[in-house]
Amino acid sequence: MKDNHGLTLMELLVTLSLLAVISVVGISFFFIPNKAYDRIVVRNNLEDDVNSVLRRIADDIHSAIKPDYHTNAVEIYNSQGNISTSGNMMYIYGYYNKKYQKISYKYENGALYMGTIERDDAESIIKANVNANEYSEILRGVIGPDEAGDLFQDITVDPLKNDQRTISVNIIARDAEKNIVTSREKPLILTTRTKNSP
Repeated sequence: MKDNHGLTLMELLVTLSLLAVISVVGISFFFIPNKAYDRIVVRNNLEDDVNSVLRRIADDIHSAIKPDYHTNAVEIYNSQGNISTSGNMMYIYGYYNKKYQKISYKYENGALYMGTIERDDAESIIKANVNANEYSEILRGVIGPDEAGDLFQDITVDPLKNDQRTISVNIIARDAEKNIVTSREKPLILTTRTKNSP
């Protein structure tokens, strides 16, 4: 019988191979849940961003007011720049601190922008346009009309007789890597609260 005082090279290689396999399996079990967690975090952040923008739009539409008797409190513009029932740009008129406001939301190149101007009288605010330098990006990764349809629609019943506007807002967004899409299944339906001009 021989006296055995150590491991053979073969035993050492088998042990190291088994240790390597166990390590790889163990590490993969650690990283797979982290990827799922990361996706959940990205989705939640994206949903929070979209919901924040929708709350802002809802506040503006709920407080919208007609600047005069001939102009609607909310106007939607199509891609040709004409007032329409459906489009990707919307003007919302308001009256705050004895000033008329025009708040504009517009979709452009995968992003949603917001711009605001103020004037002292109704006629000036109606004629004024929100200039490019008055817009700021409020949401990136917005899915455009070619995939999701127009962002804004005026769905007011009997719009010629009804001063109160009912607006459908359909904002769907993707993350920067374009892997995750917000889960909004139905558009948000909002109504102006008032029928009168100031």
